[in-house]
Amino acid sequence: MNHRFARTLGAAVAVAVLSGVSLASVATQGASDSMWKPPIDISTEGHRSDSLFMTTTWFLAVLFAIMSAILGIAMVRFRAAKSGHAHYHPGDTWKDGMFGFVVSTIIFLVVDGNLLVRSHIDLNEVYWRYPENDPGVVRVEVLAQQWGWNFRYAGRDGAFNTPDDIVTFNDFRVPEGKKVLLQIASKDVIHSFFLANCRMKQDAVPGQITRMWFETKPQTAGEYEVACAEICGFGHYMMKSRFVVLKEAEFKSWLEEAARWSAIALDPPQLEQQWGWAWAVSKTR
Repeated sequence: MNHRFARTLGAAVAVAVLSGVSLASVATQGASDSMWKPPIDISTEGHRSDSLFMTTTWFLAVLFAIMSAILGIAMVRFRAAKSGHAHYHPGDTWKDGMFGFVVSTIIFLVVDGNLLVRSHIDLNEVYWRYPENDPGVVRVEVLAQQWGWNFRYAGRDGAFNTPDDIVTFNDFRVPEGKKVLLQIASKDVIHSFFLANCRMKQDAVPGQITRMWFETKPQTAGEYEVACAEICGFGHYMMKSRFVVLKEAEFKSWLEEAARWSAIALDPPQLEQQWGWAWAVSKTR
């Protein structure tokens, strides 16, 4: 082996090993830092998304390792000092085409097929089974706008878009350990309602009502964040809201206080305040 090439290859391997060790060390020391791991999962079903993500990551890691090994072997075996001048091969023969087709098909079936089947199982068994008739479910209407989130809770009459509704802006609160069912719309452009800590995301589309639901785990009270995951204009970066999970007693207390403030702020001539809609009841799957 050419000594210069050997030194270069050895240096590259050493740098790769040292970089890997350093990253592993930093990741271990900063395990509590969200930079090195996904946001904490506070939902009962969030593990499903995490599992799909990790499966995808491992598949890609294996494919990357295989391709890196092929490139490394080719660099050593067919180096200029040993094999002379390179000969260009366009790869347009029938055998080349079949090889590419077979390899691509295997990767597609193993990787994408696995993700497709598991995703449909999760959708049919969990995410499309909206808890419309579950006792104790918290219903919230969400209206996205440039650049914020409006939330509406039904008041004592249990109906939406009535004078006793509880309306907040960039302040989304739910009780701990309860199912929350959302109906989402947009006032202007397409937005995307994203709860990273619940592994849930749903588009907010003008002229259309979309739905999503989640259930928080017990002992997850705290403050999190709602983000917009769809680029919706120059103010997209600042379109976020507080997402607060409260103990049930604290949530009920907050509802009472928020109801008083909403009653004070209500101004019937201001038609923009009447952005809610009658709850669109749909059959659960």
